[in-house]
Amino acid sequence: MAANMVGLAYIAAAQDRRADALATLDEAHSIAHSHGAHAIVRQIEQARTEI
Repeated sequence: MAANMVGLAYIAAAQDRRADALATLDEAHSIAHSHGAHAIVRQIEQARTEI
């Protein structure tokens, strides 16, 4: 689920909805972190720097 949210964040950013993109990444980070999905957390961090 959190991995899909990274994709949604990129879509939101491409639509000039940066605030929505960052909010999506915040939620994805919370989910990934709580499940110990370290690789997804790294993807989220990378997406945040790109957005």
